[in-house]
Amino acid sequence: MNTNEVFHLWAHQAKPAGKSGNVRFDGVDLYSYGACIATMVNGVVVLSDRSYSMTTARHQSGARRALTSQQMDKHIQVPVIPGSRNVAELAKLCKEAVENNIANMVGKRKGSKPMQQAFELAKRYERAGKFLGKWSLPNLPETLPEDPAPLIKAVSHSKLMAEYTEKHTEVKKRIAYLEEEAKSEYDPMNYDIQYYKARINIARHALERMQVVYKLAKGKNPPLKTLFTRLAKAEAVLLPYTQRWLEEEAAKNLADAVKDVYENRNQTWLTTCSDRLGYVVNDLSKEQKPRYERLLKRVKERIAYKTATTLLAITRSAFNSELSITRLNAIRDGLEAITSPKFLQENAEEIEAFKVREKQEREVQEAELKRKHAEDIASWLKGEKFSLPYSAGTYARIVGDEVETSRGARVPVEHAKQLARLYRITVRKGGMDWSDGTGPKVGFYRVNKIGADGTLVIGCHEFNAEEAGRLYDLLTVEVETV
Repeated sequence: MNTNEVFHLWAHQAKPAGKSGNVRFDGVDLYSYGACIATMVNGVVVLSDRSYSMTTARHQSGARRALTSQQMDKHIQVPVIPGSRNVAELAKLCKEAVENNIANMVGKRKGSKPMQQAFELAKRYERAGKFLGKWSLPNLPETLPEDPAPLIKAVSHSKLMAEYTEKHTEVKKRIAYLEEEAKSEYDPMNYDIQYYKARINIARHALERMQVVYKLAKGKNPPLKTLFTRLAKAEAVLLPYTQRWLEEEAAKNLADAVKDVYENRNQTWLTTCSDRLGYVVNDLSKEQKPRYERLLKRVKERIAYKTATTLLAITRSAFNSELSITRLNAIRDGLEAITSPKFLQENAEEIEAFKVREKQEREVQEAELKRKHAEDIASWLKGEKFSLPYSAGTYARIVGDEVETSRGARVPVEHAKQLARLYRITVRKGGMDWSDGTGPKVGFYRVNKIGADGTLVIGCHEFNAEEAGRLYDLLTVEVETV
């Protein structure tokens, strides 16, 4: 039994248990290593959203691919599947996830992508929670409202107040630390100086969020005036020390960054120096930036020009070597990344010629990939290859007394012959759709659809008309005339 077959057998519940490597299932529970990544509740697939590792992520993807279209339409996703598999606990986790995601909308710009994502996650878990048990939260609207404040208050009131209480304790400690530092003598060797500004900002942002959170939950401003005043007094003492230190460091770092731009000849310098320069500029104070404006303009122009030059050199080199689809993508992206107006004007003809050639090479590469797929398919059908990439499509071959698919599923030949008889008859009658899961079984799997055009869908396997017809001919079954 291979990993793909484990996924298929679990999805169809064709066996009580199965195992391959680090993937196994026991009844309705599917495991990756020791973590349950999927289960079933009342016939509905429940998938865990929790991330574990890259390997487990591949297992989660494989489990999804093994689901039938009907299972995918009805499945639900939960934050994590607890060890107890208790439905009430699952519903509780979904409820908490809805509250947390709606609470996370606080402070985000109305209609922004982060706010939309938080709302969509909340909707996902609401659907799961309603399926799993009695739902105690107010119903979420179908779309994100123009004014989300009433929704946030109605759904996440308790979460907001809990956050306010927690942050109140945390902020008081932060301000107390800053007050103690403000009482001490200035020491140039005190390396905490560089962090005063960051710590002040953290405390201020926390206070500002507390204001928003409290007002949303209670409908009035919070009693935070004293804390704001204490923070302002500490800031007035500490910030001049920090600002002086930061300005000195920023000037030094800028000089080093400019030197690197003009002296470094290595291709790797491009992004490194550009990123570094960006960080340095951000560190400059408002008073410093006007003094360095002309210098920064010249340096940025030089970076743009040298970046474009390097990209063009890479492109020339690439066209003189064997090209791949990945390489072609890199070339196209590189050409599109050239932003220096001066460089574009100087090299317009060469860049355009590269774009034309890239298009031609791409067509050749795609034709070659299609040819390679055809060779791989032919080799796999002969039994010379163990597997096929998903991009090659779905195929089947006879191995001993079993029909094996390119996705790792296997069924007895005798079952396949019975399906072949049904296939020919059903196609002649205009096709049949068993989307309710009542289709005939082939081995451990159910037939979902036989199209009038000859297409065949079994579980997550979709055979096109050509492959289904080839498999029918391969089985050499005599079909009764209807």
